[in-house]
Amino acid sequence: MNRVIMDISVTDENTPQPLSGAVNRFRFVLYGDEGIGKSTFALRLIEKRGLWVTADSTWTVALTPEFENTVDRIPWSKLSQIPVIAQRLISNTLNYDKLILDPTSTAFGDALVKFVDKKKLGDQRDPDLPSYGHYYLIMKEAQRLALLLREVPCDVIYVCHVEDDKVPLRPNMNPKAAKALYRECNLIGYMFRDSGDKRKIQLESTSRIVAKTQIPGIPEGVYDADDLLRLLKEWKHARFG
Repeated sequence: MNRVIMDISVTDENTPQPLSGAVNRFRFVLYGDEGIGKSTFALRLIEKRGLWVTADSTWTVALTPEFENTVDRIPWSKLSQIPVIAQRLISNTLNYDKLILDPTSTAFGDALVKFVDKKKLGDQRDPDLPSYGHYYLIMKEAQRLALLLREVPCDVIYVCHVEDDKVPLRPNMNPKAAKALYRECNLIGYMFRDSGDKRKIQLESTSRIVAKTQIPGIPEGVYDADDLLRLLKEWKHARFG
């Protein structure tokens, strides 16, 4: 895989930054079953214009009057695209209020297949199967991307499918790669439908579900999707809107 190395520093790392001047931005891992409405929810968080980087056919949900004038799309075929996009956001060559990576789990899964095809390692039991070394490479890529995307001047939403054959439920990606994203996120939400067929998002971690919230005014709990949408927009504008 080609790697893009670049200087992403935006301030002197030793300069104190007052909390009073901090900008309300979120980094959000949103996961759930296919077709549950994750992409639509992410798109509705866009305020002015969003950049949607899509790794599968999900993008067709935006072909509606609601989204056609607020979303630009880039097909996502390799992880090395993200550093280039991030640098353009940091330098204001691109100007968006949301960056949506959808589905992140598919992009990392595709990258793992490419690693197996291109990088043959000594600990592989079979030349077509990934080894521990391949999973380590994916983890390092996730760490690099998460650290880089920390610097972009917009909200970042990582949309993922759910790995529902294990407990607790979690995003369907290599656990070490997922943890690299978790550390950089202030929201992890599991989307599901309740018994009344209403979309809910759980932001409370339990023995069955991986989730969290570090957003002031949005405590741990289970939210109607529309209510969480409203609360996030209110928080975004609480100090500078």
